Amino acid sequence: MSLWDDLKQKAMRANPEMAEKAAQTFNRAKEVALEASQKAAPVLKEATERTSAFAKEKTPIVKAQALKAFEDAKVRRAQLQERAKHDRVAREEMIRTMYDIALSPKDENFLEEGFLLALMEN
Repeated sequence: MSLWDDLKQKAMRANPEMAEKAAQTFNRAKEVALEASQKAAPVLKEATERTSAFAKEKTPIVKAQALKAFEDAKVRRAQLQERAKHDRVAREEMIRTMYDIALSPKDENFLEEGFLLALMEN
């Protein structure tokens, strides 16, 4: 017999009425928890559906914004490279920004090539 079972037996022998009330309270708590979960299920389902619809609506917009930002950075980089051939300040700016479009995979702003190719195909 486990320690828990032993304690339950001693409690029941010491005060059977209190043990019965505790058992009833425990059963009622289980019923209330079951009822609450049944009421929460439709609400959670609706929230999930709304979230999914929102994501489907916003995903193309975010993809387009990411592609535009990437293309803008490439254009800016090309302009800086051209100006850097003749201007020392532009060269310093080019060097300072040289990793704007060539981020490492560990960078949170890194866009994987596969992601970009998939975007360009769609």
